[in-house]
Amino acid sequence: MKSRIIKAAMYAVVLFVVAGAGVSAIFPAIFSTQAEQGEASPRATQPIIIRKANGTGIAFHVELAVTEEQQAQGLMNRPTMQKDHGMLFLFDDVSVRSFWMRNTLIPLDLLFLDAAGQITHIHNEAQPLDETLIPSNGKALAVLEINGGLAETYGISVGTLLQHPIFSNGPT
Repeated sequence: MKSRIIKAAMYAVVLFVVAGAGVSAIFPAIFSTQAEQGEASPRATQPIIIRKANGTGIAFHVELAVTEEQQAQGLMNRPTMQKDHGMLFLFDDVSVRSFWMRNTLIPLDLLFLDAAGQITHIHNEAQPLDETLIPSNGKALAVLEINGGLAETYGISVGTLLQHPIFSNGPT
């Protein structure tokens, strides 16, 4: 337990020290492919694992939205998305976030995540084309968008961990 706390503290210090350089500078290998691809839709994916409290994992393949352009585009104008796919929005800082569904054609679940990769808020079944703001209800480093209804289907809840190298819980 003590080693996990020390490891988490070390990750937090590293993220704090290099935060000024931005997320893409911290993990250039993770982001270089997508940054070079521009706004091709859909872009290359990376694996993530959502680790439930009982230890079981749910695998998804996510596109990363790292640049302002990628984040503004998000999943707009896509008529479908594969069930095990999604988009992970990664930000340079932990802050209050708001999303909307402008030009988004499919219902989505939005999972707001802290720096450790822990889900802090879930907005289920965001409605297509709705421009009502969807708040994070607290500070978030990242937001995962998956097909609407999957959080409930898979039993994903607040407190569940998402594993990806950007989070202090380590790689998948």
